[in-house]
Amino acid sequence: MVVDDNQGVLELIKNIFSPMGYQVITANNGAAALKKLTAIPKPDLILTDYCMPLINGSELIERLAGDNRFSDIPILVITGSLIDLIKLPSTPNYSGCIKKPFEITNILSIVNTIIHQKSSIDSAV
Repeated sequence: MVVDDNQGVLELIKNIFSPMGYQVITANNGAAALKKLTAIPKPDLILTDYCMPLINGSELIERLAGDNRFSDIPILVITGSLIDLIKLPSTPNYSGCIKKPFEITNILSIVNTIIHQKSSIDSAV
């Protein structure tokens, strides 16, 4: 799942991952993401912007961490903000932060690593 209030970013990330076989679900803010999560199969990973209306990325992470249905979904923050100036959560589901603009090869590598680690853990359980 990709959560961002910028339609261009949503389309870019969808265009990067869809041809690789990933099913990409999008939401334009944290509130929309929470609503969609109750109606779709649980995603393997959530990429979220930090600065969004209604519910920002940090609030989204904290809400999902507090919900047993979604607390095990790894979440990456993608932000154009100065990382040193934003409040990032310290919850187990927070997996890191990627600065915009990002390199396509870097985001592919990070996402693939997180999803493969999660798959290994899930199959061991």
